[in-house]
Amino acid sequence: MSLRDRRMTPQPPGPQKGTLDKAEVTSDQLTAASVGNVDWLRLCMQKADSHVEQDGNGFTALHMAALHGRLQCLKLLIEDYKIDVNLPSRCKWRALHLVLNQKNGKRAKECLQLLLQCGADVNTQSESKVTPLHQAAREGLKDCLAILVENGADVHAEDLQGNRPIDLCKIWCHRACARYLHNAMWNKDKEERAQELKKMEKLKRNILEMDQEALLKMAKSHVIPQQTCFCNGTETQKPPEKSIGISIKSGVLPQSKLDRMSCKLLPGKEQHKKKSCISKSLDKDTKKKRTKAMSIYDEEEGTKKGEGGGEHYGVKSICQCCQWNPSYNPTMPPVTDIYRTPTLRLGIDPEDVTGPDLSNVITLDKDEHGQPQIKTIQGQVFPSQLNLPYETIQRCLFPKTCPKERISTPNAFKANHVF
Repeated sequence: MSLRDRRMTPQPPGPQKGTLDKAEVTSDQLTAASVGNVDWLRLCMQKADSHVEQDGNGFTALHMAALHGRLQCLKLLIEDYKIDVNLPSRCKWRALHLVLNQKNGKRAKECLQLLLQCGADVNTQSESKVTPLHQAAREGLKDCLAILVENGADVHAEDLQGNRPIDLCKIWCHRACARYLHNAMWNKDKEERAQELKKMEKLKRNILEMDQEALLKMAKSHVIPQQTCFCNGTETQKPPEKSIGISIKSGVLPQSKLDRMSCKLLPGKEQHKKKSCISKSLDKDTKKKRTKAMSIYDEEEGTKKGEGGGEHYGVKSICQCCQWNPSYNPTMPPVTDIYRTPTLRLGIDPEDVTGPDLSNVITLDKDEHGQPQIKTIQGQVFPSQLNLPYETIQRCLFPKTCPKERISTPNAFKANHVF
């Protein structure tokens, strides 16, 4: 083709004067944000009509400013041009991920605080489920770790490979960060456990109220028909209140009546347990009488009566051989009984049971999925929505049957055999 023919062939239209190519605008924005030139970045944004361009990987000027720790560029893009702080890239990397790197140094902390104040999601995840806390743990930024944890970062979050932030600290040998995260995880677990225990106490109160209401309804159904007795004549007679043992106005039974009626309604072993509890409460008067008689006997014998003198002092006064023998003579009879007041040895003895025991009211089982399930005597089922182990729920509901020990041996240290 000759030079003349080339001149005659139409050429493709190029960019007009005063316009910029999209690739050039994108590269200018990314370069200005990376360098930290605020005036250049503002000029690029004005030429692009305040629109942020993305490159092939989905990164924008916001991502590049965060990656290189350019605080003034971040303020310009967020405050002046209202760019979304949680804008993701193609692999769902946010500016909060990219700002956490060792190259930024002290600038990472300032940029992180700005992004969090502007509404950045502290628990955002990438495609590989990496959170900003994972990134800070990998880079070993302790100050940034503290800021993220204070703003509600999940210390138990796992990435796609199952690694937690503390695992990454151990892999990359960041000891200070690992200690901080270990302490933060311990505090978080204690707070969650305290909240779950409060829910457990609320559930216990609801169960006790429902059981009391059910007992009152059953008591009324058994007693109220006996209140009215009709004669064959014209008069209607009512038995006195004392004979029935109920207040007609209030319709509430005393506690002793409720206990007896609850024994009748409870089947099998539960009824036997309830009757034994009532019999123990009724035997208190006889015990008091015995203690008075034994105290009179002690005064006659000339022994001193201690405070709260129960059955023990009476036995001690009767059996003279149980007294302390100060002699060193081996032919003397040995001391058969030495009484000492029981003392609490901290760390060994179990704690006193103070909460109510619901063994006569409910039963604790597991459903098909292995989750705890509470059943009442009336047949109502309460699926447990508590994030607590089965043993902890059992100890809270039945404190008398499962006393809480002060020292529990770890399962890994229990010996299965001698050799």
